[in-house]
Amino acid sequence: MSDASERVELMNYEEYVDTAQRAGQAYEAGQHEEALAIFRTLVTSDISDLDKATTYRNMGVIEEEMGREQDALSSYDRGVSYERMHGRISVGEMKASYLYRLGRLAESLREYEGLLLRPSLTEEEKNRLRHNVAAIRHEIG
Repeated sequence: MSDASERVELMNYEEYVDTAQRAGQAYEAGQHEEALAIFRTLVTSDISDLDKATTYRNMGVIEEEMGREQDALSSYDRGVSYERMHGRISVGEMKASYLYRLGRLAESLREYEGLLLRPSLTEEEKNRLRHNVAAIRHEIG
C-alpha cells in the first residue's frame, strides 16, 4: 500500500506535452519557481524513466540558475538514477559539467570517469568523455 504522498498521476501524451510546454514557458518568462512546480508534477506522474531523467535535468538547470547548488546536484542525481538503467549519460554529463563549473574538479573527474565505465557508450560519447577527463587531469596537474 502506498500513501497519498506516493500517489502516481496518470498522464496521457497530450497532457505530458502540454505540461512540459507550460513549464518551458514559465522558465522562459523567468518564473523559475512556477517552472519547478510544473516539472515536479511530471516526475510524480507515470511518464517514462527517460522523460523523468530529462525533467530532472531541466530542474537542475533551473536550480543552477537560481544558485541552489545542492538542489541542482540532487536533481541531477535523480535524473542519473533514471537514465542509468537505460544506458544513457546525458544527465550524468550535465552533473559532471556543473561540478567542473563549481570548481569541484576532483568530483567532476570522478563523474566523468564513472561515465566512461558504462558499456553502452557510443564511440562519440567515449571520445567526448575521454577528452573531458584528459582536460581535467591536465588542469589538476
